[in-house]
Amino acid sequence: METFLKSQISNLFSEDIFFQPFELSLTNEPTIIESLMLKNISSDASYMIKFMPDYFIVNKKNFDSYFIELKFSRAPLLDFRRLKLINELEKSSKRYHSTNVGVIAREAFYAYRKYFPHAIIFYATPYNKKILMAQFVKQIRPIYVSGLKYYENGKLIITDNRKFLDFHIATDNYFELDYNPYSTGSKTQHVNIDLDSFYSFEDFFKRLNMDFDLNKLKEVKKAILAEDINLDRAYNMDRSKDYFKKLGYPWKI
Repeated sequence: METFLKSQISNLFSEDIFFQPFELSLTNEPTIIESLMLKNISSDASYMIKFMPDYFIVNKKNFDSYFIELKFSRAPLLDFRRLKLINELEKSSKRYHSTNVGVIAREAFYAYRKYFPHAIIFYATPYNKKILMAQFVKQIRPIYVSGLKYYENGKLIITDNRKFLDFHIATDNYFELDYNPYSTGSKTQHVNIDLDSFYSFEDFFKRLNMDFDLNKLKEVKKAILAEDINLDRAYNMDRSKDYFKKLGYPWKI
């Protein structure tokens, strides 16, 4: 699906929008970034290169420009103990469930927050009604971080308390707490994010006065929705299917 999205994403915009892949290739030295990160875990260069956004977009009308990073997920949060914890940590009346909780690799989210706060994240998923959504990195709300460690009076503490998220995840002293130089893929530490903090694709780009092709957008959404929600990690698959069905899945486009 990510390959399909990358092939189609530029077609969503009008001719007034310049949309270009933004890649920095180090094919001759595939392990150089990993080596840099192991040697100096706070290296700005290593992290900026490893987590450089996928695309660069320019509005030719006014030359507003942004980095764009594309994310796709078909695996909702089905750990109801985690959902319970997230809701217990949430002090407002807001409630989280499997359809409005997304996921981003922890070190990637750190890099986006620190180096690319004005970049735009495209989040594509069949388990949320928006299907394809967008938001500036700095406006994406983190709600949970996995594997966070810190020291208190010389004692190692492992915590899931959300009070540490905003302070540590986007500051230099984050690496004094926890760090994974091999962070990549679905099995690494991660940050759960609030998908309600995103706009739908169409609402987001209307706010930026960027024109897009609504028919092509519908085609892309249909392709995303055609990807079955991954329920492999569900404790009770039939119960999970019924849960999404009651919420209105599959969503109408």
